[in-house]
Amino acid sequence: MQYVIKNGTVDMTTIVYNDTKEKVTIKVTPMTVDEAFAMIQKAITDKVDKLTVSYDEKMGYPTKVFIDKSFQMADEEKSYTFSVVAENAMKSVWKLSMFDGKDVSASNATVELKNGKLHGNFCNVVNATYTQEKEKITFGPMMMTMMACEGEIMTIETAFGGLKKATYGVSDDKKKMTISGDGHTFVFVQ
Repeated sequence: MQYVIKNGTVDMTTIVYNDTKEKVTIKVTPMTVDEAFAMIQKAITDKVDKLTVSYDEKMGYPTKVFIDKSFQMADEEKSYTFSVVAENAMKSVWKLSMFDGKDVSASNATVELKNGKLHGNFCNVVNATYTQEKEKITFGPMMMTMMACEGEIMTIETAFGGLKKATYGVSDDKKKMTISGDGHTFVFVQ
């Protein structure tokens, strides 16, 4: 099976060939990197007859997995090929570029989204949890330091700190992330 991520979401269509070499399209459930590691661990725990795993040299996630539970059984082998192309998963720090259509790149505000945790630097330090499902991102309560700042950065921080539910998107080239909610749009760049 092959999982391909396009535009920040998993394309769940996999093409395989049946015994007559005809293309067959199968809908599959996407697998996260954590689920792939759990599958590998289960194969180890179950003491399968053969387990072969290749890993991405730079990021360490599995790229290919082959599992043969038993040499004695026919046609129960499984082979997986993983492709992770969402660069934002590898580069998690984003610099604020635009706020509500205005260039604010001089603010040096940043956010980092990693492993369900948000860490931001505006005027104050901002921390929260988040969950993401496709184009939707939901933030837990935002905790922040309490320094007073002058100018637009305080307005931007207050707007960002008030986000609960928002839409989320990453550009095709993985260099721009947009978060929109509560009447505001934040554009971050790599």
